[in-house]
Amino acid sequence: MTATVVAMLTAVTGISGASAPEPASGTSSDDILIFPHSNPLPGAQTVVEPGVVENGECLIQGRFEGDGGDPGAIVQRIVKVNLTTCRITLERLEIPLDDLSRHDRSITASAQESRTATVERANSAESGARASAAVTHYFGYIKFNWEDPPQIDVTTTKSSVRRRQIQGSSCLSGANFNAHWGWCSPSGWSRETSSWQHGFACGYASMNTYGTYHNSVFCPTGATDTDHYNTFFSGKPNGAWYVQWGARGASKSGGCTNLLSPEHIIVHP
Repeated sequence: MTATVVAMLTAVTGISGASAPEPASGTSSDDILIFPHSNPLPGAQTVVEPGVVENGECLIQGRFEGDGGDPGAIVQRIVKVNLTTCRITLERLEIPLDDLSRHDRSITASAQESRTATVERANSAESGARASAAVTHYFGYIKFNWEDPPQIDVTTTKSSVRRRQIQGSSCLSGANFNAHWGWCSPSGWSRETSSWQHGFACGYASMNTYGTYHNSVFCPTGATDTDHYNTFFSGKPNGAWYVQWGARGASKSGGCTNLLSPEHIIVHP
């Protein structure tokens, strides 16, 4: 990808800042970047949203946020980007959690790794209350996939956060974090680098997962690389949540990158 694209990406319902569909604009002379999804998302809404131009480039960056209380999932694919006008065409689908397995599939016969951490607030008064008060659990994650034409997730990063809140408290009492990496080793993919970060305070439990991947046999004209720069999920008290991926959050380079398409899956409380 010669440029990155920054869009404020929001879900159709239940998410702040939702935008209505609008016709794609542009002329035959515009520089159009196409992402080749082999099948459309049944029932998805096609949305065209503006990106952000920074130093003459159209940059990729996205975010969702919600207040909680309506558990569900969001599946989103970038279909094309007009790099001249910096407008992004997306397929976006909100689904109940019961339908999640149709869209969020583990990479078949591949390599993967997960790392976990647990944090509890160091507050003796609250620790004593934990035994007698009800505790509410909130769970969410964001997963970023690069898909090949058969819609196999060839590389993936995932950030999952399960946080706890004691009834009557305005603060989170603890959280579990899980960072996950996956790559389709049978087709030649390998992980080059990986890292993750997590943070915890009264008002949030957040984490970010990074990874880079390489394939020397995917394309006959040269090696292919994907960069999962930013897979960020933050959970707040009372079920509120926020996710984002960064300015390099959907980058690819090398041979046959026109065969790879980005997908985001978000589960929220």
